[in-house]
Amino acid sequence: VEIRLLSSKAMLLLNQFRSWYFTSHGQVILLGIIFLLNFAAYLTIQAFSQRTYGDVLASNTTFALYITFTLSSFVAPAICLRLGPRRTLALGIMGYATLVVASLAYFE
Repeated sequence: VEIRLLSSKAMLLLNQFRSWYFTSHGQVILLGIIFLLNFAAYLTIQAFSQRTYGDVLASNTTFALYITFTLSSFVAPAICLRLGPRRTLALGIMGYATLVVASLAYFE
């Protein structure tokens, strides 16, 4: 017995999305969505750190995060060539995750 999860119309839409996803236009839109979510996460972390650390320590933490990303942008092209853009984006976003984990460990 075959269980059909998607209708034929849904499969057609999915196949159209897959073909669109691999175009340069689709990749630019996907990258834009990733950056939107990345900076939305950053604003959340910034508000979180201000409430958690206080004004002075929060601004120092934000400054350190920005300096880290600024300095890493000089070597990012070489890393992107070696690892590929997907892994490089994932590695770059890990800076935010590290800040959140450090905050949770510090104040627990």
